[in-house]
Amino acid sequence: MAHEVPLHATQLTLKRYLFRPIYMSFPALDRLASVIPSRAKARRLIRQFSDLLQAEILTSPGRKFENRENMNCLGDRLRSAWRDGTLNTKQVRDNLNVLYVAGQENPQLLMVSSLYLLGKHPEIQEKLRQEIEGLGISKSSTPDWRSLPYLTATILECLRLLPPISQLINRRVAEPAWLGGLIHIPRGTYIGYNSYATNRDPDSWGPDADEFRPERWGATDEQISMMYRSAKARAEFISFHGGSRACLGEKFALLQMRVTLFVLIQAFRWELDPEWKIQMTPAGPLHPRGVRLVFTKL
Repeated sequence: MAHEVPLHATQLTLKRYLFRPIYMSFPALDRLASVIPSRAKARRLIRQFSDLLQAEILTSPGRKFENRENMNCLGDRLRSAWRDGTLNTKQVRDNLNVLYVAGQENPQLLMVSSLYLLGKHPEIQEKLRQEIEGLGISKSSTPDWRSLPYLTATILECLRLLPPISQLINRRVAEPAWLGGLIHIPRGTYIGYNSYATNRDPDSWGPDADEFRPERWGATDEQISMMYRSAKARAEFISFHGGSRACLGEKFALLQMRVTLFVLIQAFRWELDPEWKIQMTPAGPLHPRGVRLVFTKL
């Protein structure tokens, strides 16, 4: 049996606690961790996970980030900032946690949700296949993604309907504020966002906001790009956040999805297992729970 990596094992255990709706939606319950055993265990696992990640990236014996090949890598830059005091230990640990989880967990959730949606909608899967085959692009070539607008639109529609992080409440108000001049938010209030609801707002996306319809993004690369920028600017599409808080890995995540679907569409046709009962995770990281797919090789 292969030896399990401690960091990965801890992450898998931690997910069983963090992805529960109560944990994600009510951070104030941390104050009651002493009387809620699952809350206390989750906090211990978070500390253990951070310790392992810090040891792996910052203090692992013999690890050499400082060389010409890696001089600009993020791990080395964080390590340097920690060593020279630009970031304290808590700040660098928080950054490592976010970068590791967001860079690994979120793309995985998006891939699962995209396969689910395409398995549920074989007609859209077939349109993708026709677009790719119509250009005569081989599996081994590197395509010009601008020539595959329906692929881009499909990925954006997957992100709109099932954003990997549907809801997150992880900030506290530093000073009293009025939201829109109407809602008073006292100092210390926990706040967050719900991208699932925002991305499906019928005032922004129309009466079919809950439907999987890639065509809504446009027919050409130019139209889709314009629609994407406009929806982000108006905060109608917040799967990647926005402004100064925009996701650092946005372009890389889109590239990962393009490559993944480009390869799979040419090699397989898939559908939902008829024996699998459709069910979704209730909150936080949103995706079909335990999805089962039936693949047919082309």
